[in-house]
Amino acid sequence: RDIASITTESLGAWVQANNFPLVIEFGSNNFGKISKNGRPLAVSVVDFANAEQKKAVKDHMLSYAGALSPKDADKYYFGIMDGGKWVKFLNQFNVLPEDNPQLIVLDMPSKTFYQNATYKNIVDFMKGVESGELELQKVSKPKKNGVLNQIEQLFMDNFPYSLLVVIAIVLGLVLFLAPRPEKPAFEIVAEQGELIPDDDVDVGDNQGAPESKKDK
Repeated sequence: RDIASITTESLGAWVQANNFPLVIEFGSNNFGKISKNGRPLAVSVVDFANAEQKKAVKDHMLSYAGALSPKDADKYYFGIMDGGKWVKFLNQFNVLPEDNPQLIVLDMPSKTFYQNATYKNIVDFMKGVESGELELQKVSKPKKNGVLNQIEQLFMDNFPYSLLVVIAIVLGLVLFLAPRPEKPAFEIVAEQGELIPDDDVDVGDNQGAPESKKDK
């Protein structure tokens, strides 16, 4: 590459992309960052408790990655992962402990991967990936049990339309439960069919009785 074309941004991007060992030990401290750094991960899954097996697998990957051309080496981040510690995580990629050591290729942003436990040699496995002999697989969502989990899954599957339904239900409940303004007294009396007495009329026991001439 022409050195005159190198910029601060391009140099920084190169350093970020290559600031890792040739073969990385993937773990909770680095997996998230590296998996989002723009390359798929070629991961040898091995039981770290078996020190001899771990060393043999790592050396095998070092030999393979070190022999690649710079162009081919820059296609992936190569590394090993503890298959004994990350059983649950690896299960979503069809990796079973009894099949280890084995190789997988992961692309976390797209949630796709290559896996076939019958391939024990990294050379053959990577050839199968590059040639399309190995099938590209998609991480499937695990099915959740329970009514609440099923409602949550239904909500996520129909988002964002499900959010509009929830908002409409909440607004309906607010309007239904909101206190209604009190009616004026004369409206209540009128609804009950009663007459509102005039302030100038005596409402005592003789209300409405005609005044006799004798009283005058």
